[in-house]
Amino acid sequence: MRLRGNISAYNRLVETWWRKLYTIAFAKTADRDAAHDMVQEVFLSVWNKWETVPQNDEIGFYLLHALRYRVLNHYRKSGRYKQQLQQLDELLDQLSDTAEEQAAAAEQRLRFAQEAVNLLTPSLRQVFMLRIEKGYSYSKIGALLDIDPASARVLYSRALTQLRKTVAARPAVAMSLALVLDLVTIS
Repeated sequence: MRLRGNISAYNRLVETWWRKLYTIAFAKTADRDAAHDMVQEVFLSVWNKWETVPQNDEIGFYLLHALRYRVLNHYRKSGRYKQQLQQLDELLDQLSDTAEEQAAAAEQRLRFAQEAVNLLTPSLRQVFMLRIEKGYSYSKIGALLDIDPASARVLYSRALTQLRKTVAARPAVAMSLALVLDLVTIS
């Protein structure tokens, strides 16, 4: 989704990241006004550079580094640059490592889940994927596959049962599949 001209997307971005960026800025400056100003400058910059701002998961990395430069400029002006620079770099390294580790773990979970889904029979996999990927109701699945909605529900239930058996036989798949199924079986 492109953010250009999308005020609601911008507002969601601000709502999602404001507190985190402000907390970091305040922790590094101990100045509420300076921290507030820095975060405002970051978001003003994002608004002014809509076309070049990353539109995916890299937005967090972009925002953290934009804040980093504002905090560094603050330190340069206040004379506490060297000590605070080291602390800021350590914090950003922790945040970056965490994001990278989370992305790698998520990717591995997705691979394991896909492997388990690929073991389903074609008809079960089709119903499962329509329910999971498309978020279709049993009625819509039934209409698409020319089956009764109750049959779609039964096939989905069978797919879940088979996936659970796969998990029991292959524990490496358990965590990833459990996370995926928890999200889906709630509705």
